Amino acid sequence: MKGKAVLEGCSPVVAIVLIVWFSQLSAAQNSCESHCGQLSGDCSCQPTCESLKECCADYRQFCLQISPHSGTLLGGADFIILNTTFDPASELVCRFNSEIDTKGYVDNGNRGHCVSPLLYESGWIPFVVSSDNGTTFNRHGTWLAVHHSKVSTEFQITLHNATEWQYYGTPNTGGSLTMSWDASLLTAVTVNVELWGYRETGEAYSDSWNPELRFLYSLGKAVPNNGSFTFVPHCAEKPFSDWEIGALRVSSSMNDEGARDVAALWTGVHALAWHLEEKFRKDSASWAYDKCISWHETEQKLPDFLSEIADCPCTLAQSRADTGRFHTDYGCDIEKGSVCTYHPGAVHCVRAIQASPKYGAGQQCCYDHTGAQILTADSIGGSTPDRGHDWGSPPYRKPPRVPEVSHWLYDVITFYYCCLWSDNCHYYFTHRPSSDCRTYRPPRVGVVFGDPHFITLDGSTYTFNGKGEYYLLNTTYKALTVQVRTEPVSLENGSLAKATRLSAVAMQESDSDVIEVRTTSLPDHLEVLRNQQVLSFSEQSWMDLRGAISNETSLFTYDTTDLLNTYFYAEKHDPAFVPVYSVIENTDDPLYGEMSKLCGQDPFCKFDTMTTKNLAMGNATKISFQSHVSLVKDLEPVLSCGWLAPPTKGKKEGTTYLAGSTVKFTCNKGYVLTGSAERTCLSTGMWSGDAPHCVSDNILGIVLGSVGGALALIIMIFMIYRHSRKQQ
Repeated sequence: MKGKAVLEGCSPVVAIVLIVWFSQLSAAQNSCESHCGQLSGDCSCQPTCESLKECCADYRQFCLQISPHSGTLLGGADFIILNTTFDPASELVCRFNSEIDTKGYVDNGNRGHCVSPLLYESGWIPFVVSSDNGTTFNRHGTWLAVHHSKVSTEFQITLHNATEWQYYGTPNTGGSLTMSWDASLLTAVTVNVELWGYRETGEAYSDSWNPELRFLYSLGKAVPNNGSFTFVPHCAEKPFSDWEIGALRVSSSMNDEGARDVAALWTGVHALAWHLEEKFRKDSASWAYDKCISWHETEQKLPDFLSEIADCPCTLAQSRADTGRFHTDYGCDIEKGSVCTYHPGAVHCVRAIQASPKYGAGQQCCYDHTGAQILTADSIGGSTPDRGHDWGSPPYRKPPRVPEVSHWLYDVITFYYCCLWSDNCHYYFTHRPSSDCRTYRPPRVGVVFGDPHFITLDGSTYTFNGKGEYYLLNTTYKALTVQVRTEPVSLENGSLAKATRLSAVAMQESDSDVIEVRTTSLPDHLEVLRNQQVLSFSEQSWMDLRGAISNETSLFTYDTTDLLNTYFYAEKHDPAFVPVYSVIENTDDPLYGEMSKLCGQDPFCKFDTMTTKNLAMGNATKISFQSHVSLVKDLEPVLSCGWLAPPTKGKKEGTTYLAGSTVKFTCNKGYVLTGSAERTCLSTGMWSGDAPHCVSDNILGIVLGSVGGALALIIMIFMIYRHSRKQQ
């Protein structure tokens, strides 16, 4: 009534103004403009709104879908804004991470385009778009920036005979170099071929330490965009020749030289041997030795990161099974032919997924064909830790945490100095020694499979067939939460069995992204969601993520009417669902014979086959259980006694240092072995025998002569003493 009285007392003009204002407010509440991820009045701007058919009418105009949705963190990817059109006169500005602006444009089809900038970081990058030249940013999207080596080769510049590029100027390496790219990816008749260098400036491990990717000079201007460029490298003048790592960029010649954040293609970061100063070409080994010594002296002043990195797994089997902490090193992968350029003798390497907590350092572990870890103390192909983690770590934009390039600067180009361009690896391995596995502790393994059956981290087993949503794991350590959803198993006749299966798993650590994995209506298909948004793996197979229940604490996505009715509005645990607790094996059952043949003595396989009346279900359970058993076996603790050094002036045979292993020792010609000729790693974690030493024949003769003379003197004195006593 008060509102009515006020309106009646107002002039007609004021009333009209109020009515217009209220109508504008109502329209704003039903618009997704600046409301992405939220509820807006009577409609939704959340990712689930599309499948629930409750989106605001302008959802896709303001909550953007793009193609491609990912690209190199070096920038230059031209992506299209889908499902909306723009006025041709619009002036697009795209702002990434709330601070980096790039110029967008509208094409002939009225589709908007943005260009990704240099980001110095990987992961999901939020961006906003303005169509009025930066006055209003009201459209929201997310861009996936990835480590350059993980970008599809289609979107990279290829260096032909890449080894020649990185050894150019060393003995027997010269001539012309060629690079190629997909010309259709650049809408330009002519292009510029540019060299960009990378370095990090400021005091190490301080706030002044910053990354810098800088344009140096052009190798070619207004070159025809035919997808190929060949040139004969010339030594660069200073200060350009001081930049020793970098990448090449190809972009439209309509842009100014070195223009930042324009549509472009990049090579990977590499050693710029082909442009280094004349001194390098005259005597590359001497030049590299000087660089190695300079790096060695610098490393001595930097903090020691080795003490905080995790030890390597002891065996190849452990390294491949410990997938929570270690991931395949794409530079040495047994599944892809074991092309291990920097680790000769290795068949597989893994890298620690997480960087070390204080210094952002990385760990690498390499293994030979026997499954034993290779140590740098024994071989140039050994495992090497890294001052800069190759995949980077938060905060990514601070050295030495910038993905790929920090690693190149501190761990790769330095390997070239000391090991590849000169023969001084002992300096490199002084600062990058392999970590052995004496303190490695394999993780414990738990599993949920089948109907479902649980094997806990301590090895306990049980079956739980409740229907609903539950906590699987909830721990205050790391604030880790894992939730599961179960649903009844469908029988072949379409009815529901009195047993359930996992249909979704959701997890979150502290305030990280919520990651959910769930089944779909398609057989043998899974969906992965990040913060309720279904992820597409069409472009990337690796993504860097930001790290009974109630609806308030649920991590699950409810994007269908069935999920809302069955799990969101209903009780979290369905008390009306009574599962089968045991199965009677009836030999008259037509399925019994085939079940027995399939399952043998596997109780889980038997239970699931007879409960669901489905041999395929039983077989899947059997495979899951066998996989778990195999994983547990691979992760069994292995005892290491630690590395043994060969004796000075001698050799050792054997480079495995695990329990039961034996190492043998011999001496060079002219030397004689003292101590143990072989030592065995005992179950106590100690080596048997005594440390071996090689003693020169001459020295041994002198020692033996001296000992013999002393013994003769002692005997003579004793005889005289005895004779004297006898006389007395």
